[in-house]
Amino acid sequence: MTVSPEFKKKTSFDRIIETGAVTASWLVPLIVYSFTLAPGVTAGDSGDFIVAVHRFSLPHPPGYPLYMLLAKIWTIIPINLGADPFAVKMNMFSMVAMVVSCAIFYRLLKILTGSIAASLGSVMIFAFSRTVWKFALVTEVYALGVLLILLVLLGLAIASEGNPKGLILSAVSFGLGLAHHHSIILLVPLMVVLWPRGKDSARVKFPVLLACLILPLILYLLIPVMVARSPQYKESGFTFRDFIETVTRAEYRERADYQDLPPEQLVRSSDILDRATRYLPKQFGWFILAMCLAGWFIPPANRRIWGLMVAVTSGLWIFSLVYFSRGSPLGMPFSYLRSIDEFMIPVNIFLAMGFAWLLAPLSYRLTRKNDFAGTEGLNLIPREFVPVAIALLFCVPAIFLGMTNAKFSNQTLRTFVQDQARNVLEQVPENGVLVVSGDEIYLFEYLKEVRGIRRDVELVVYPFVRLVEAGGGQRVI
Repeated sequence: MTVSPEFKKKTSFDRIIETGAVTASWLVPLIVYSFTLAPGVTAGDSGDFIVAVHRFSLPHPPGYPLYMLLAKIWTIIPINLGADPFAVKMNMFSMVAMVVSCAIFYRLLKILTGSIAASLGSVMIFAFSRTVWKFALVTEVYALGVLLILLVLLGLAIASEGNPKGLILSAVSFGLGLAHHHSIILLVPLMVVLWPRGKDSARVKFPVLLACLILPLILYLLIPVMVARSPQYKESGFTFRDFIETVTRAEYRERADYQDLPPEQLVRSSDILDRATRYLPKQFGWFILAMCLAGWFIPPANRRIWGLMVAVTSGLWIFSLVYFSRGSPLGMPFSYLRSIDEFMIPVNIFLAMGFAWLLAPLSYRLTRKNDFAGTEGLNLIPREFVPVAIALLFCVPAIFLGMTNAKFSNQTLRTFVQDQARNVLEQVPENGVLVVSGDEIYLFEYLKEVRGIRRDVELVVYPFVRLVEAGGGQRVI
């Protein structure tokens, strides 16, 4: 069959548009993230992970072996930026993981909707939602977690197109997710429903899929290696029971016992549910949120099961937080309630998928009618550029969203915790003792070990202390 030159030219231009959209899906977030990246250690667990990667020691449970291995390899790359190069390099690891996530998300949405414009606009909505943007800029485990979740979903989408290799991708990614953050277990109902049946699934042998799922768990054998480099275990040792408790996060279940906090200071189920419902409009704004929710229920018939399952999975993610906080078995103080935002990040993925499903039919209608081309003889936009115009139009909500969330997500000035800790450390007399809480020890160890600031100061951990003066050359923090 002979293909006309006009058709060849159109196909070539379509490929250019597709390449441009794929590039924009990761390049735009990369540029914005680069200008808003944290220049040092931020609040939360950043200090813990940076010190742990520097030593290759054990961070807090469950140890995050996959994250530790990849981050350690990443820090070998000779990148030295800013006054705090090691911390910046670690922050860049999160940034790169989230940028790759955006590219994978575009591929996933393109499979599910078939629309370049809808996929690109939805990726931008996801990239600049408040919490996703924030955790792309600091040292944390959530960017890598998002990447693995998206790989699981991408594998399911590829398999639904008749390619059995997608099943292997999903199985491997899920196994790696278990070696990273246990919350990926909440994807199981979605995977069970969307897992292909019949001939497609039979083309991949069950033992192969099982091996792909289980083999990544070998990464937990890195925990004894990290323990050997952890000063806190040199005297107490690390038993097999300690290993099991680390992997299963037993410490969090016991935290309420040793904190001895009054009930009114512990997180209640109603508090988490309230926080979760506030989280959603805070990420996207009410208008975009309404569009995302509407999109879950109006995809094409062959994708309706996807819309239903992402809705169910999102609800499962929210209500699992309520369940696990019931009676505070995790023992979280009320002040830790802000951490709920971190565990809600996967819901941003599902909401952005709804946004794509809503925009895809509109994109098709605009393309067919060529509404942007004007009347005959007065083509304001050439027909071949209409998809580009539609894509730019669909990115407008993301622009407004980014302008709204920038002041909350921008981390360039969010190193006040590090600056405060350094000021305290420098006030300690020579060869003095600084008493710190268990949550703050890693920040001060970072300043001592990585930055080389006041290595003469001895750090002593005393749980749940606050900023008060102490005698004898000591300062209790």
